[in-house]
Amino acid sequence: MSTQFSPIPDPVAALSGRRQFDAVRTAPQAVADGGQEEVLGFTVGPFNLACALESVAEVAEVPVIFPIPHLPDCLVGTATLHGKILPVADLTALLGFPSTDGKRWLMVAGRSDEPLGVLVDGLPDTLMLNRNSRLSEGQAALHARLSDHVVAAYDDDGVLRIVVALESLLEAFTEQSFIGVQ
Repeated sequence: MSTQFSPIPDPVAALSGRRQFDAVRTAPQAVADGGQEEVLGFTVGPFNLACALESVAEVAEVPVIFPIPHLPDCLVGTATLHGKILPVADLTALLGFPSTDGKRWLMVAGRSDEPLGVLVDGLPDTLMLNRNSRLSEGQAALHARLSDHVVAAYDDDGVLRIVVALESLLEAFTEQSFIGVQ
């Protein structure tokens, strides 16, 4: 009889607050109990958002960001993470909300060959959303810039939780942000 051991956690990751997420997941997943979806929840301004776990490769504390002149406010610059340079976008600025004074976090989204750092408010965390609390399309009051990217909305114990297609939102956001940039 062989004993299986869990892999030793990366102490650097544990110290930095970084979280690794399973890249195999493809969408909000129904789990064995049949009535829940597992998603990654985060806040942006007044919105409680969520996305598919596979949309985010990592969550980290915000590293030093190097601003790049003449970019829209929502593209804040570049950062180095694990020896790689990635562009950093601010979803709060994209949605037109003022920057918060609280601790911000960096979600690394997108494909591994084209990652994008996304600043969010509050520490992202995995959530289990009850499918019975899913709201109809007319029940969720949405921000105009989010409406084309909403997958679903839930009443999460009295909190409106909006599940977005993060890849779609970021793609539209980056295309829009570079229009007119020279």
